[in-house]
Amino acid sequence: MARQAQPLALQRRILRRLCRPSSLALDFAQLEALREFALAGHAGQLSLPRGFSAEVVREKLLPPRLFLLSPRPAQPATYCLELALPGAVALAGFWHGEDMYIRAALLDDASAAERYNCASLLSPALAGRCLTIRNLCPGDRFHPLHASGERKVNRLLQERSIPAELRRRWPVAVAGGGIVWVPGLPVASHAAWAPGEGEAVVLELRNREGTLVYG
Repeated sequence: MARQAQPLALQRRILRRLCRPSSLALDFAQLEALREFALAGHAGQLSLPRGFSAEVVREKLLPPRLFLLSPRPAQPATYCLELALPGAVALAGFWHGEDMYIRAALLDDASAAERYNCASLLSPALAGRCLTIRNLCPGDRFHPLHASGERKVNRLLQERSIPAELRRRWPVAVAGGGIVWVPGLPVASHAAWAPGEGEAVVLELRNREGTLVYG
């Protein structure tokens, strides 16, 4: 989101662009309320017309992020999608607006070691060449790399200040019946890549412009 140092007109243009994919038109007063809400940077939610809302998410070591949330469905949406490696799968209509997608890229050993932290990389030999992308389910557990053991995914996301509205349909990647990747967390301990193992897989959650949201 725009910082106060940016021109006022640019701040408003950024917010209109955020609303454009959802065809959400704001009048001047609504746009100003959204701008002031975003600049304040406090974690919380702002109601917008047509059932939309704006959410500011705060995470450790990251600046506040502004999200536009679609009207909440009568029942939480569930989804289950197949992702072949390498490849991409769109989350349109399932989670957090219509512009999010998950991309899986294959890297050779040298590129993986040079460009990425091991906590971001999966071993295709351990995770397989086809993943299932589904929404987070109640009770889901996960053992992130370097953690002492399994934890509830919902709790891990809550500790990172992810709002409950987003957590309900947060995407996870499943292989062999277990979760191997959760956006914003280290990969699963049992499926992590290590230098010298050959190819590695990096999964990234990106928006329509290709901007990395979570790796």
